[in-house]
Formats: sequence, structure tokens, C-alpha cells
Amino acid sequence: MFDKLLLEVLSLKDMGKEIMNLFSMISFTCWEIWKSRCNFIFKGYLIDPIVTIDRTMRAFREFMGVKTRPEVSIWVAPPDPLRQTSRWMPPVVNFLKIYFDGAWQPNSFKAGLGVIVRNEEGLFCGGLATPFHCSAALVAEAAAVIISRSQLGVRNL
Repeated sequence: MFDKLLLEVLSLKDMGKEIMNLFSMISFTCWEIWKSRCNFIFKGYLIDPIVTIDRTMRAFREFMGVKTRPEVSIWVAPPDPLRQTSRWMPPVVNFLKIYFDGAWQPNSFKAGLGVIVRNEEGLFCGGLATPFHCSAALVAEAAAVIISRSQLGVRNL
């Protein structure tokens, strides 16, 4: 059934906005299912359909937000009722704003580090995401700072 639906969507010559949105949603759904499957097979993670659906929806919303955003350089994500509202403040002109975070899984020594750099217009200037091994959440947070300095060439923090 799914294969027939997909072939039907792909065979449409004049794809309107609604059909393109449907095709995009199908694409993100397939991608997130594939990633969940790979995490199960190669990393032993349990598959949680709710998490897969949540990731699909977040990826789709982000894609649609980027696809439909105006030419203004600062983009605000669509509101998510599960998250608190926060306002982004740009850095001073000729400076960058660096966000870094570390996440840690107790009992596994696995962590993930992420860094995002934006300029005064809110434009993405660089970033990274990498796995890491450590023994505590605070170590993961500190490692994110250190890696942002060394990998991205950040100075004068």
C-alpha cells in the first residue's frame, strides 16, 4: 500500500504546494524510520515510535520554516507548545554568539557535544556535533567549551 501511495505522489506532473508538503512529510518519515532502524541494528537502541514521530515532526517543521522563511536573515522557529518561549538576542556587531552543550548518558560513558556559532544577523557561521566519552555531565559540558575553542578556532573567551 505504501509503495503505491508513494508512486502515486511521485507520478504527479503538476505538484501543488499541498502535494509537495505531503511528499516532504513522507520523505522525513522514511528518513527517521531508517535512522531508528539503523540505531537499533548497529547501536542496540530500542525503537520508540513516539520519539520517531517527534523527530519526524521537528525535522519537517524545521524544513518548512527554512523553505518558507522570508529573505530576512534572522529566522524564528515555529512555536512548539511543549517548549518554553525564549527570545534570541544577537551579539554586538563584529562578534559571534557561540552556543555549546554536552549531553551525557549515565552508566554508559557516552556523551554528545554540540556547538553552534551565529553572527549578529543570526546567520549560521559554523558548528559541530561529535560523540564523546566521559564520566559525568559536567565533563561533557566542559568538553563542549574546549572543543569549541580548538575545533572552531575560537579565541578570547
